[in-house]
Amino acid sequence: MGPGRQYLAFSGKGPYRHCGARPWSGDRYRVSCPTFYPDRGTARKHGTRIVGKGADCKCTAWERDEAHQPHNVLASLAVGIVMEPYTLQSDMISRHAEFEDHYNDGDDGNSLSGWQCENPFSEQLQRRVVEARAAIDVTRYQTLDNDEVVEALLLKFHRDAGETMPKSVFCGEGSSTILFTFCAWLKENGITEVLYIPPLYYSLHSALKAFGVHAKPAAERHAFESDFVLNLPSKTAFLLLADPVWYAGLPLKNDIVRSIIDWQHDTGSFVFIDGSFQYLRWDGNITELTAGLDEDLTLRLICPTKMLALHGYRFAYAILPRAMHKQFARLYFNIHGSDTAENTAFARVAAQELRDRHFVEPLMKFAKSRHDHLRGSRETWASWNASCGYFVFEKILRPFGADVPLMDGTFFEQNRYGDHRRINLFSPSMHLLS
Repeated sequence: MGPGRQYLAFSGKGPYRHCGARPWSGDRYRVSCPTFYPDRGTARKHGTRIVGKGADCKCTAWERDEAHQPHNVLASLAVGIVMEPYTLQSDMISRHAEFEDHYNDGDDGNSLSGWQCENPFSEQLQRRVVEARAAIDVTRYQTLDNDEVVEALLLKFHRDAGETMPKSVFCGEGSSTILFTFCAWLKENGITEVLYIPPLYYSLHSALKAFGVHAKPAAERHAFESDFVLNLPSKTAFLLLADPVWYAGLPLKNDIVRSIIDWQHDTGSFVFIDGSFQYLRWDGNITELTAGLDEDLTLRLICPTKMLALHGYRFAYAILPRAMHKQFARLYFNIHGSDTAENTAFARVAAQELRDRHFVEPLMKFAKSRHDHLRGSRETWASWNASCGYFVFEKILRPFGADVPLMDGTFFEQNRYGDHRRINLFSPSMHLLS
């Protein structure tokens, strides 16, 4: 690396370390490059300028740390690295990338904090999908959004739940595809800044960043915390939020939702709700207060794949303004293409199950019973009580080795509760606790 090149001064960790020129201990900065995470090394001010923002570092020598293997991109990292201010958002994204790189995505998602799920009803559901699959013509392109069977079942479900009949429903293959399409929709409509209630799912933050949309938090705390305060402007804005706060198993409180409804009414603002884990309350109640938001100014994402904990199938849908549907569908299919016969069959089974709840309710009873056992046997503790879904965020009271991959709050855009970890109540590794 020759003189005059733009590169990074890290604090002595990772595959390479600086020659010894003393960096200033200033503001923290995080590397944007998703493949460069040297043990979470902290980039610092070097000399009188911030390295990576047009500064020329005059130091020419680097030495290799033999305790580490060099990353395969380090040889070409002399120029072009983009630095950004350290934020909880950037830290969350980098933490997830580190988890993938260094912990094999948490033992391929099988860790206590992971996303792989054991489902005692999976075989029964799969048999129903196979039966539905037999009726689908595989010679034709499949388009979930045009499947009249799925749409009719979804409309009946929301009517039976006591909600206003949706004017428009868009169906696609999984939450991530709809999250990405929504960000593309923001970009195409010239929307460059949004407000949000933390946390948002990390892939949504990644998509916002990819499309150049700046996300500004409207609160410093998460909605389940006792000192949560929501700061919304008196003018029209775009607000993004997740309900429930999925990683902790807690829905938004009624007064928070009502305040958002009132704010939307007063300002004419657009609200996006990641409701991927909605309709999963442990008490069986299927009332969702966010259904009371203005249907012409709201997009609400719902994910039957997550409801049924059958992640090998992909199906999610969005209740969205009718005026938005055509453009949203065009963006989706330009980005993701058509859907599969297998996922179309699953969507028909899942949409029927939303109404019948033959498997959803037993699954939630299963989650609740496991959580009750963990608390009752003093395996875990928290000052709040989870009430939905199958993730909780609690202190694990038994000791674990440092090699067990667990997610702390930094994976979910907060650095409080340092001794709490996310726990998947359906995890294949649940035997580690009980």
